[in-house]
Amino acid sequence: RRCDGNPDGQRLMQALVLPDLARPPPWRDSRSQGGTASSAGQDACIQGLQAAAAAIAAKIGAGGGGAPAARGTLCLEDLGGDRFEVWLQQLASLDAVRAIALGPSLWELVVALARSLPHGTPEGLVRASATVALRCLSGPPLEEANAALPTALAASLVELSSRLGEASSEGLAPAFCSGFAASARLLARAPTAPWAVMLCKASETWLHAAQAAGSQGLGTECLALLDAANACRVMPLLNFTWRLLKTLCAGSACEPHVLRTVLQRATEAAGEHLALAAPGPTGRQDGKAEAPPDNFLHLAAFHCANFIRIARDAPAPLREDFPLRLALAALAPAAVALNVSVRAARSESVDRALDLLGKVLSIAVESWAAAGKGYDVGVLASDVEAETAPMLAHPAAVAFLAGHLLVLLASGKLPLSVAESGPGVTRGEALLDVALRLVETQCRGGHWRLAAEELEALAVLVAVGAPRARPLLLEWLGS
Repeated sequence: RRCDGNPDGQRLMQALVLPDLARPPPWRDSRSQGGTASSAGQDACIQGLQAAAAAIAAKIGAGGGGAPAARGTLCLEDLGGDRFEVWLQQLASLDAVRAIALGPSLWELVVALARSLPHGTPEGLVRASATVALRCLSGPPLEEANAALPTALAASLVELSSRLGEASSEGLAPAFCSGFAASARLLARAPTAPWAVMLCKASETWLHAAQAAGSQGLGTECLALLDAANACRVMPLLNFTWRLLKTLCAGSACEPHVLRTVLQRATEAAGEHLALAAPGPTGRQDGKAEAPPDNFLHLAAFHCANFIRIARDAPAPLREDFPLRLALAALAPAAVALNVSVRAARSESVDRALDLLGKVLSIAVESWAAAGKGYDVGVLASDVEAETAPMLAHPAAVAFLAGHLLVLLASGKLPLSVAESGPGVTRGEALLDVALRLVETQCRGGHWRLAAEELEALAVLVAVGAPRARPLLLEWLGS
């Protein structure tokens, strides 16, 4: 869109002639006159930013009753044409120190530009602004420079996110990643700020755009935000972060090591809270009062649901390196604690915790077993032994593992024969061998008696002709 003969456009072009951002600001070079020249140079630059934002607001107008200004009502000539493109390049080259020194005025201008740019032309502003925003958030807290700076920066990230649907993803993958990273880091620094809810929504928009563009490094930012959420114990932020992680891990561009780390974090959190949900001493080493078991059970259900969702929704190729050993190591203490609780006094909360633990264990085993098909017998036996070792090391957890393996294998979810999965031995067949050996040693030693559900599972395995199940049962009967 052109604006030939538009006097308002000419006035606005003059207002957008900002200090040359690509060069050191005047206040850095004026040492001979002390702080006076420094302050004057900085004030002049800030006043130029404010004048430009005011001119844009005057041009596009504002709705009545405090409504937001109309969007997309300016043309590039209004913004200075080619000179505006040069200014965007200068903005992109700003370092963190200079950008922070400009204060909220810089980001207020970005908000005004994001609202006024013509439809389909936000690429340059998105690229420059997201890059500088991330630089500003890679150092000390912004509040040390200006208390209003985080609010202005958050507003710019929110406003820019509303224009991402118009931007072509070609060449913008780094910018989308920077925008998401800046949003995540700002949330981590101020999770309870008034603008946090809006920035959460904007972060999801940035993440979706970055995923679509094939951006890399998103997992690192999500995991850093998870660390911050765990440290500050703000439940809305924790819930939001896990939503981001579920979105990330469901995408085909998710990196395998990121999925592995996320699954490990989920099982660790689930195992920790399931163990705490078992009735017992509630005192903490630091002397502070501990939450009641029901609170831990609520958190355990939250983390179990996260693990199950991520493990099921992750693309199949990413599950090849499923961390079963790490998952069992995280769940073993919970199995031990709940086993002790069952023997002491069974309750509704303990039954609920056992049910959650069983679901997570079954999904973990199912995901690991389904990831591989044909294996050499010797290699697979060693592999299975190493994967299940963390839980087999705890006598109180052995029966729990064996019982759930029987039920899972009898469900038909895992291939148990070569004919079902191709040449070689399946992981399911190797797990069946582990389960049968555990049943034999535990029952013969008097350590465990099969429950009704486990007896039914064993009968099913014998009836369908699962490898070694029938001969082993006959051997038991004859011994």
